[in-house]
Amino acid sequence: MDTQGAGTSIKRQRVDTQVRSVGDFVEYFHRVPQRLSSTDPERLSLSISPAFMQSLRDANVLGLRKPPGQRVPIITYYELVPSVIREAMRDVFEMYYKYRLIRNEVMDVDYAEVADHATVTADVCMSALYAKLRNIHRTFGTDSDRYTNSARYTKNIELPVPFAEAISNIGVFNTEMTVNIKTVVPTYPEGTENEGCSCEEFPIARYCSILPHMKNAGIPLKSIDIHDTTGTAWWTFKVKHDGDRYAFAGIFPPVLYSTLSCQIAQMFIVTDCHGTFSPIVTHQAEDLPYQTRLVDIRDDAPFRAFAALCGGPSEEWNEYANIH
Repeated sequence: MDTQGAGTSIKRQRVDTQVRSVGDFVEYFHRVPQRLSSTDPERLSLSISPAFMQSLRDANVLGLRKPPGQRVPIITYYELVPSVIREAMRDVFEMYYKYRLIRNEVMDVDYAEVADHATVTADVCMSALYAKLRNIHRTFGTDSDRYTNSARYTKNIELPVPFAEAISNIGVFNTEMTVNIKTVVPTYPEGTENEGCSCEEFPIARYCSILPHMKNAGIPLKSIDIHDTTGTAWWTFKVKHDGDRYAFAGIFPPVLYSTLSCQIAQMFIVTDCHGTFSPIVTHQAEDLPYQTRLVDIRDDAPFRAFAALCGGPSEEWNEYANIH
């Protein structure tokens, strides 16, 4: 009965009937031949040392290691829709600018002038976006022929903070936690004219004359670094439109969509006269939603998002405030 097979059977029985805790397992370990395991019994524990875990990561023993075909990022280009981006910026700026002028009791508010200021501001912002995209594609090269004209925007030109944040965050980023890593690159469509502006003229003189009025209205300003080619995923949201409600779903893992991304994206809700929603980016066929990040968003979301990014008082961006 002291054969190897019988001995193995007895050992299995002991494991089944006698091992009821870590202490029992350590005791059992000392009774079995060392040829069955080379594990040091002192390392048997219900918790693992963080330093040991880090040493395994550093040695590439622990963690996800992608096979050779999935280690190099795939460069994926997404075409923006300049006309929709420009329209969104013009509309939300006009709404908030008008509201602030009225709030500040400027009695001679000229609505036509406010609309003109909004158009000029949107054009200058589109020029800033062109300048950043031009620097991106001087690096990547694929769509560089779409950016042959020198950028007219310079770093000394300040933009309303909400738009500066939006443009600064339109750039290159890598996807995370996906089987195939992507390097996502935004671009203007082929044939885009005037840097995405509404006309050929670059209205910098008119824009500079508007800046004091913006500051008096309480709209903060900042410039952007057009040489920083990085960005976030805020502009890649897929938006579902149902009546007067909107839902924003990310096409990449949720970790890429921060709270700031959600705030910025809400400024860019544009619908036509028939109530049809217009996206700011052309998605690809394989772009499926990972997770809905925002739900039950209303038509007044652009105003409230702009007000929040301006640092306005809570009654301007609180969803329960009655602002029309």
